[in-house]
Formats: sequence, structure tokens, C-alpha cells
Amino acid sequence: YYEDYGIYLDPLKLIEDLKYAQIFSEDAGNIRFRYPYYYHFFVARYLSDNIISTDEAQGAKLQLILSDMADRVYYEEYVRILVFYLYFTKDNKIIGQLIGNTEQIYAAVKPSDLETDVNFINRLYVETPTPLMLPSTEVEQNREEVRKQLDELDDGNRIEQGERVPYSDELDDIIKITIAFKSIHILGQVLRNFPGSLKRDVKARIARACYLLGLRVLSVVTAAVEENKEDLRTYFSLLIKRQRAGVTFQQLAQNADEVVIGLMEMWAVGMIKGVSQAVGLEELSETYHEVLETERGALSVQMIDLSIKLDHFWMFPENQVQ
Repeated sequence: YYEDYGIYLDPLKLIEDLKYAQIFSEDAGNIRFRYPYYYHFFVARYLSDNIISTDEAQGAKLQLILSDMADRVYYEEYVRILVFYLYFTKDNKIIGQLIGNTEQIYAAVKPSDLETDVNFINRLYVETPTPLMLPSTEVEQNREEVRKQLDELDDGNRIEQGERVPYSDELDDIIKITIAFKSIHILGQVLRNFPGSLKRDVKARIARACYLLGLRVLSVVTAAVEENKEDLRTYFSLLIKRQRAGVTFQQLAQNADEVVIGLMEMWAVGMIKGVSQAVGLEELSETYHEVLETERGALSVQMIDLSIKLDHFWMFPENQVQ
């Protein structure tokens, strides 16, 4: 610091000042940031202060670091640094990269329309439950078999939360869904922080990317439930039977169907509310209207639009609810 700025700072006194300000903490002689987000804040501040540098090589190096972070939002530390960095800079290049990455997540999957893709759930509401084919083994034996199958999975293919992995279609769905949620979170922060300074086409593209990614994730989950519906019905019925020994087979089938319905309702509502909480702000009403028009009033998009108004707008959207 002295070499660069010609000012001498006493490191020990600086540490004491930062401890007094409760930015640093000390434990057994080790110095650390008291809260992780202090660290994320200062990294983002350093990047924002130096990205446009008189040293072109330094600026290019930092740009590569930021681009690498934007491609690896599965790593939680990068997410938090990027949120702070974009708040400081509104870096259009990184925003564009994040939007492009978001549009590539489950790009081959059709967004849920909450109509044709949930027909199998609607049938569970109205049709007589189909008979269950329960295995003869007890629940504990079935659980043990599941545990054995999980133990046989190749541990070498598992990716932990702390790994810096870019998105790929070959990743496990759990990881891809996690990346999707984090992408929606970052872009939602950008949208909500700059409603009056981002151009309307950029805002509409961000909102639309978040809407459609949330609905693509919902499609993935819906397809998985439909594909494994009978296994889920069997699994839940075994659990119910264990708790309610006197239940009839007809009641068991109905109760299992109700659990599957509840599972899908939870995912659908949770996904819609998640997008709403990420991108919602009353000042962005025109942006939401543009997305709704672009998607031709699709029911699933209307549901997100309605949720945003219920969560963030002052006026109750009575006509839209009706």
C-alpha cells in the first residue's frame, strides 16, 4: 500500500480500528471478517474500483475474473460478490452475460403452461383413485433397500456446494435447479435495484428470462412427478399405512393421491412466489405488462404477474383475480 499510494499505515493499529468497528473479529490470534458479507462487500468494492484501470492488463484480468464468476453462480460466494458488484457498477457486460446464461438453463425444456402439463394432476382431483400395488415387504425394509441403492451411487460424480462449476446440461438436476434459483436471484436484484436507469428492453429481457426459467424448472419437476407418479403413490401409501393401521385400501389410494397433489401444489406455488419475490417491484409494472404481452397471456405467466401484484403492489388486483 505504501509503494502504491505513498501513505504509511500501521497494520496493527488498522487491525485494532477494524476490530473496534466490529468489521474484524479475533479468535485465538486469528483475524477474520466478523460476517461473511463484509468480505463479499469489500471484494466487490475492490473489483468495481479497479475494473476500469489505468493498467489495461489489470483491468482485463479483473474482467476475466468477473466473467468466470458469472459463469459459476453455483458457488454461493460468487453470487454474493456479484450482487454487490452489480449494485456498485451496473456493469452491462456482466448483466448481459448473466441473462444469456440464464436463457441457456434448461433451454430445451418448454416452460410450464399450468394447463396441459398438469393434466395428470387435474385427473387425480376428479377421477376415482387407481388401485395401489403395495410390496409385501415392510416400510423399514424398503427404506433399507433405498439406502443401499444410494450408497451404490458413484461418489466421484457428486458435486459439492463449494465447487466452482459452470452450467452444463450434463449436470445433475438438483445442481441445475440450484443454479437456476441463484440466477433468478442475481438478475432479480439487478432489476429491482435499477428500475429507473436500465433501458426498458433490458428490463423486459431480465424479467422474461426469470419468468421463463422459473417455469422451465417447474416443467422439469412436473415431468419428474408424472414419470414417477406410481412410485410416489406407493411410497406415500406405505408411510400412511404405517401411521394408520386401520385404513382401507381405497382410503389409502385417495390419501396417497392427495399427497402427490399437495406436492405439486407446493412446487407450483413455491416457484411462482419465488420468481415474484425475486423480480417484484411496483415501479416495474410496465415491464411486467410487456412480458405478459410477449408471452401472449399464457396462464402460467399470468399467475406470476398476479403474484407480483399481490406481493408488491399497493392496489389489490380484483379484476385480475376474478
